[in-house]
Order: sequence, then C-alpha cells, then structure tokens
Amino acid sequence: MKKHNFLAFDIGATSGRAVLGILTGVNFEIHEIHRFPNSILELHGKYYWNIYGLYEALKESLQICAQQHIAIHSIGIDTWGG
Repeated sequence: MKKHNFLAFDIGATSGRAVLGILTGVNFEIHEIHRFPNSILELHGKYYWNIYGLYEALKESLQICAQQHIAIHSIGIDTWGG
C-alpha cells in the first residue's frame, strides 16, 4: 500500500511546530516532529516576527525529515496573525 507523507507547519504568536501526517490507505496518523519559538523583534518602536528565525526553524524541520529518510509529498503552512 502506498504511503503519503505530509508536513504541516503551524506557526503561532509565540511558538511553532512541524507535524508529519502519514496517510496509508485509509489510515491517517500524525506525529509532532519539531517545536520552535517564534520570537518577536522590536524595530523602531514596532514589533515584527523574526522571519529569519522562522526560516531557519522550517529548514531544521526539513532536515529532521531528511535525517529520518522521510520523503515529503506535500507541505502546508498555517500562521496566526493579528
């Protein structure tokens, strides 16, 4: 039976996580593979997400998948914003 691996990134206001969804036939499982902080930067009196830190966390999550020989078929990103 063919297996499909889906990597989902859930980025919240203060933290994020990478979750692997595995679909095999009619069975679906999920596993959290990485948690990471989402730090806020202040620049000239305004607050911003550290997009460079988030980018590094996403790359680290992909490296974890590669180290575990997980072939990713699809990637999705969900963020929170106000």
